[in-house]
Amino acid sequence: MESNLPVAPRRLVRSRTDKWVAGVAGGMGEYFRVDATVMRLAFVALTILCGIGIPLYLLAWIIMPREGDLRSIGEEWLDRARYEPPAAPPAPNGN
Repeated sequence: MESNLPVAPRRLVRSRTDKWVAGVAGGMGEYFRVDATVMRLAFVALTILCGIGIPLYLLAWIIMPREGDLRSIGEEWLDRARYEPPAAPPAPNGN
């Protein structure tokens, strides 16, 4: 029997439960429906073979929101930089 209820789209998010460092590999494993260990080995292989595994992991950590969050760390950084008022200029020295 099919349900007519809408299905929420899958999102690529960092896992809160299946994580060693930041949950990137766990989240990618859940999204692509493979074991997270496969994703971790892919990052290690990319690091050893062409040196890009760690930068890719860091980039994914910045752009992937954590499971349950709406925004990623990168979005929070951009908003903070965009809306923080500039520092006040130094007071003139009265000498």
